Amino acid sequence: MRTLLALTLTLLFTPFIFAAQPEGMSFSYKDWEMTCDNTRTCRAAGYGVEEGEVSVLLTREAGAGKEVSAVVTFGTFDEQPASAESVTMVIYNKPKFTLTPGKEGEWLLTPKQVPELIEALIQSYRIVFYQGSKARELSSSGVNAVLLKMDEYQGRLGTVGALIKKGNKDESGVLPAVTPPKIVAAPVYVESEEKPFPQDRLAALWPTLSKTLLDEDSCFSSNKDEASSKENLRIIALDKEHSLIKGACWMAAYNYGNAYWLVDSELKTTPTLINTDITFYGNGVLMSSQKGRGVGDCWSHDEWVWDGEKFQKSQSYDTGACRAISAGGTWQLYSWVTDVVKP
Repeated sequence: MRTLLALTLTLLFTPFIFAAQPEGMSFSYKDWEMTCDNTRTCRAAGYGVEEGEVSVLLTREAGAGKEVSAVVTFGTFDEQPASAESVTMVIYNKPKFTLTPGKEGEWLLTPKQVPELIEALIQSYRIVFYQGSKARELSSSGVNAVLLKMDEYQGRLGTVGALIKKGNKDESGVLPAVTPPKIVAAPVYVESEEKPFPQDRLAALWPTLSKTLLDEDSCFSSNKDEASSKENLRIIALDKEHSLIKGACWMAAYNYGNAYWLVDSELKTTPTLINTDITFYGNGVLMSSQKGRGVGDCWSHDEWVWDGEKFQKSQSYDTGACRAISAGGTWQLYSWVTDVVKP
């Protein structure tokens, strides 16, 4: 219900953005998953035969002639990162490949190594990564279905650039990349502090706030009219003319959400509900970060940026499947991206 509510509110709040952009998509099968964003860039993640050992991220931008890049990371959730100086990839019946160090905890495949990896995955060859003395096997279970979806989404089926169903067609008809929406962020008060909502204004405003909630049970539980809920409301100065009202909304086993409303600084206009899943506000940006499970190895994350009139959704991603690879999640699988111009 909350996911549907948040999506509905976002669509109502920034309708023109979605009308101009293609919809992203997500798909998963067995040990592989993929997410494509609104620019048509696709990211596919695969995991190890054993949970918590290894993950590979394949990324491909939209458009003709775009190649796949590949990054490998190893599980650190239940152990300290191995201090190996090198990582090798061994594919059945192939010479071993030495990977290139990337940013902390990641290893990169060269443009020549990526096709070897993809072919081995498609053919279900055994693929093992050696990090020091530790061997970690990558699963190919589900990869064909996921890469086929990627080809389909990017319009590559039947072309020479397809990963699964190759054909003789060139890539002139492949779907092009889409420019992300631009958001010009507006100046705000820096590090504005939360203050208790003025009690002398609360009685008149409370019924209006309650009416903005699409699902009456989604916020303040059944006690939303009680004094405790009212007293917990906070107000944050956004800029000279606008403020934010914050109220604790819901709490689950390992997630929570706050409701945020936009209102004029004089509290004369009807408050506009922004979202009920917000977990943080800072310097003109609202964020929502939610765990996929209690141990915190998989998350979803959304952000909205203030443009002077409204909060526009600026990014949305999840960190991949709950496979105990890394605390805080493994990757950033974007479904929505924008170009934010800072004030």
